[in-house]
Order: sequence, then structure tokens, then C-alpha cells
Amino acid sequence: MENDFSFYSFRLLNAAATQPLNISFETTALQEDDYVELKAIGTDSSFMAKHLAADWGNIITVPVNELKQQKGKDLSLSASVYRKVSLQQQTKDGWEIIMMHSLNPVKIALSSNTP
Repeated sequence: MENDFSFYSFRLLNAAATQPLNISFETTALQEDDYVELKAIGTDSSFMAKHLAADWGNIITVPVNELKQQKGKDLSLSASVYRKVSLQQQTKDGWEIIMMHSLNPVKIALSSNTP
């Protein structure tokens, strides 16, 4: 038997933005001060949404009012995770550093209500 796989399509089903956009993510468990940040980049509207370690689940929600400001047909998003790390020795900046890991931007094509 051969392996069989296919990619699932991904699109925003309601360009009228009557619902928030929920973006799932996967990462190691977030510590107390860690957070994931999602930003609109290179688009005609700008917004930023955060998921804090204390927030439930692994979903970042972009509110409807932010999506309604989007005038173009595409939405480019950049995601980053920020983690505070305690140091064994103090530096001139203190006892901790903030590490950031960013993913390559993704583009989501906004579509009409028709499939």
C-alpha cells in the first residue's frame, strides 16, 4: 500500500469580516512571561494581536473590527514567539534576555462568500 496525502485549502470564507479570524499555532509550552504575536505586514491596514501564556488554547484571534479595515484582497501576517530567559550571570542589561523566534510571513487571500 502506498502513502497518499493531499494539502487542505486554506482561505477566509467571509470577506465581509462578520467573524473574527482565529489562527492556530503550535509551540512548546509558553512560560509565565512568554507570548506569541501576530502582525499584519505590507498591507493597507495594520494590526497586532497577542496570545499570552495565561491565555487558553493555542489560538490567536484577530478581531472583526481589524479585519474590516482591510481594503485589499490579500492579508500578509507575520508571527513571532517571545521568551524571557533567566541568565546564570548578570550582564550589563540585567539577569534575563528576551529571545524572539519569527516565522516567514504568510499571505491569506480574502475571498468572497462563494466557495
